[in-house]
Amino acid sequence: MKVIRADLEVPFWCSFSEYGTVNIRPTYPFPPPTTLFGLIQNALQKPALHDLNGEEKKGIASQYLENYSKLDFAIIIQEKGEKIDDYLNIHKGSRELEGFEASLKEELQNKLDKLDLLEEDKKKLNKELNKLKRKNFMDNLVKMDENKELQKKDEKQMLGLINLINETEADELITHIQRFWESSKRGINGYNLNKKWINTQINRQRLVGPKYTIYIRSNDQNGEYSIENIYKHLKNPKRPLYLGESDDIVNINNIAILEINDSEIVSSKIDSAIPGVYANSQLVKIPIKLKNDIPDEKGHNLICSIPKGKLEQEKSCFESEGENIVFLRNDSKE
Repeated sequence: MKVIRADLEVPFWCSFSEYGTVNIRPTYPFPPPTTLFGLIQNALQKPALHDLNGEEKKGIASQYLENYSKLDFAIIIQEKGEKIDDYLNIHKGSRELEGFEASLKEELQNKLDKLDLLEEDKKKLNKELNKLKRKNFMDNLVKMDENKELQKKDEKQMLGLINLINETEADELITHIQRFWESSKRGINGYNLNKKWINTQINRQRLVGPKYTIYIRSNDQNGEYSIENIYKHLKNPKRPLYLGESDDIVNINNIAILEINDSEIVSSKIDSAIPGVYANSQLVKIPIKLKNDIPDEKGHNLICSIPKGKLEQEKSCFESEGENIVFLRNDSKE
């Protein structure tokens, strides 16, 4: 069986925030498989889902789920690093308003798709839709000059519409926005809708200088997620690599493709994290599925054990150069 073995060294710090946490964000003690998949995605220069819109996002998300299912990871903590509490200022405000703006953007996008425009003009107009969807656009219109003709002219110039679509189409878009926000006032919480974004401080745990060894195996024989192609891109990534947060730089050392025995052995000495609950171990619940995956009866998480020494019972594992490892399968039933 071919696997990739690599040492991950974090020169500064990193954080693997627990899924679902908000103001207080503890960190997992090692990068979960989902984080390691993100590392590979970055090396392959794949787009992040939050940068995509509409049908394109749905199609790419489906591809990511399929590609993630091809991979398995084993993770060894070589050095835990020092755990510290850090404080971060973020903007926090109305998610309800974000939802309404997203809904309006989708409606405007549907109208854009029906217009007979060149593809280049559609892209330009799509950028303008990000301005049209916002509630403060409507607030600005209310404050404009009382002269309606002047108002219409200013609206089009401000939005950059006048050179992309005709006046009738521009008026229809603006009228639709006005009606949308007028009707929304009757069906939502007015306080949350108008709530301003503010600075707030959150607590985030970080790990200073941890080191990990990872093993990657793949059932993709010759494709983009084959062992050979992942190795090639981790060794020469298309973008700077990070582990966890986007500014948490990681160095990949001693990366190699190894051939290990397909047959498992049994041992009480396990070096990697293990799915399930075992004595003489630190227990941790990690995400094993991507956020956009459909959870099974156990949800998105997997309980794992990090051995503190020899286990009280023997466990099936793979042996590689003196290291006994267990893969954290994303379909694990343990």
